[in-house]
Amino acid sequence: MNDTISQAEKVCGTKAERVYVDRGYRGHDYEGDAKVMISGQKRGLTAQMKRELKRRSAIEATIGHMKTDGRLDRNFLNGKNGDAINALLAAAGHNLRLILNALIILLLWITNPIPKPVKSNICVLLRPRATSMA
Repeated sequence: MNDTISQAEKVCGTKAERVYVDRGYRGHDYEGDAKVMISGQKRGLTAQMKRELKRRSAIEATIGHMKTDGRLDRNFLNGKNGDAINALLAAAGHNLRLILNALIILLLWITNPIPKPVKSNICVLLRPRATSMA
């Protein structure tokens, strides 16, 4: 975990304040300044930390979909450039799937006419009847 965090800090150009990991990193050997937050942790969380953990969960779901639906699980391209190209193509494919699904929903919404409200006889039934005084 030390190598991963130092590489992320080098790429981003800033020091990490908090690191969010899953339960597989319990008993980690990280000795840096950043605080390691394990998912599922309830105590000692501020509102901002809760938002960041929710964001991490949303990102994990997206990556999971790209691995299963977008074939990100297997890379047939060679080298570091191949890894980068594979990730970009999987992300582009995921975005195209989202756009196509939105267009399909829009098309179905446009082509299906909105049903007209049915007049019910409830108004006739509830109307007071005229009584004859003969």
